[in-house]
Amino acid sequence: GLDLGTGSLALRIVRLKGMVNTGKISAEQHERELKRLLRVRAFGCPGNCQLVKDTIETAGWTCNVCERDLSPAEIVWSCPDCDWDGCK
Repeated sequence: GLDLGTGSLALRIVRLKGMVNTGKISAEQHERELKRLLRVRAFGCPGNCQLVKDTIETAGWTCNVCERDLSPAEIVWSCPDCDWDGCK
């Protein structure tokens, strides 16, 4: 994702809009990043950290949202600092 700095979701969305308005990013990049920001806000770690897209490499992981056991090679959104993983 783009470096939107720290702060509230609203502040990061304003920064994102500024980037597209000044031509620093394309409209497609804006849409993709906005969807990512909103998806992260819909669920996230307890620390409200920036989530990272990750691939599970070993068995033994559980989704912190739906509590389903996750399989190797499955894509998740993770927060390594908070030990938090979400499958969708």
